[in-house]
Amino acid sequence: MAGQFTSTSGHEAIYACLLSLSAKMSQSTIIPDASFSDPQHLALRRLVRAIRRVVAHSVHMIADAETLNSLAEHAESLADAMQPNAGTRPFDKFYPPRYFLRDEPSLILPFSMIGGIYNPIAAPLRIEHDGDTVIVRVSLGDVYEGPHNCVHGGMVSALWDQILGYANVKKETGGPTAWLSIKYRAPTPLHTELRFEACVDRIEGRKIFTAGRCYAGDKLVTEAEALFIHYESVAQKGMWENRRESTRSHPPEG
Repeated sequence: MAGQFTSTSGHEAIYACLLSLSAKMSQSTIIPDASFSDPQHLALRRLVRAIRRVVAHSVHMIADAETLNSLAEHAESLADAMQPNAGTRPFDKFYPPRYFLRDEPSLILPFSMIGGIYNPIAAPLRIEHDGDTVIVRVSLGDVYEGPHNCVHGGMVSALWDQILGYANVKKETGGPTAWLSIKYRAPTPLHTELRFEACVDRIEGRKIFTAGRCYAGDKLVTEAEALFIHYESVAQKGMWENRRESTRSHPPEG
């Protein structure tokens, strides 16, 4: 949830609500991977990259009506060809934090609309870590434009929600967002490498306080801080630990 609550009673109400929600979520278990081969993973990533290019081209095109109608027919044919194979996720929507240890953090939320490598509307995030600090680099194009030549503020907020969540996962914790506060220090430019840095500030019981900064070059453009409510069932904890040690097949690079 973006925005910041200002009253103490508001904080307590949302905290109580999220405790109830997280308790329900913690009762679920993680579904094991379906049988999805390395060639399938690589082919799906190729398809997603191609669709991402289509989306990027579509927001700044000039062509005659005949060309646009021809392109529309191609796009409609692709959508029709995809439909019989759509409807079910081919593998887990969530992966355990061991992928930070493998330097594959982008696989933790593979279908995320913000940074999922299997989601064509997601930003092309490059994620690494230095100790407990998560570092995310990205250059955003016109798809994410708000003010002229600047990233939309709502996209910046969504990125922060995701990236602060990555920092939580790096600490092997996490849960729903209770509040998120963004300080916009300067416009966030398009077509410029941005560097987000985030880490968990402190944990108080089930409350996780996480913060970060974003730079365009050497210029500070935004700061963020958030409260998350931790949830984790015994079953999930065991599953995550087993997966962290497992040598089973995992999505390949590429």
